[in-house]
Amino acid sequence: PTNLFSGAVLIEVDRPNSKAVIANAGMPPVLVCQRTGVREIVSSNLPLGISKNVQLTSECVQLGAGDQIYAMSDGIAERANAERELFGNHRVRKTLEFTPSSQRFDRLLSSVVEFSKEQRDDFCLLEVTI
Repeated sequence: PTNLFSGAVLIEVDRPNSKAVIANAGMPPVLVCQRTGVREIVSSNLPLGISKNVQLTSECVQLGAGDQIYAMSDGIAERANAERELFGNHRVRKTLEFTPSSQRFDRLLSSVVEFSKEQRDDFCLLEVTI
């Protein structure tokens, strides 16, 4: 098919070497939660299908025990409340920063639902714990 494209995040976790290689192609920032704070891996690639000749760029992240990686669809940050205010990447990051690691996944989902009961877009959330 023509005129179709898709955002994608590719995450390769290398546990023996305590690192991950992350490529973001047109998706919201991937968030890496570490003891030192939250790091954003922003999209530096076009969504897949825009161009035939794709050379994805990626970032290598050193990881420690307990670090977590979060990838998500735009339906989370773009969820709007009754006032048409978006949940936003800033609330995603704040929720992850100030929530204990064992509760982050559930807390982020519940925060999004509390912010707006009405779901107009699908959303997907992936958590990888090292």
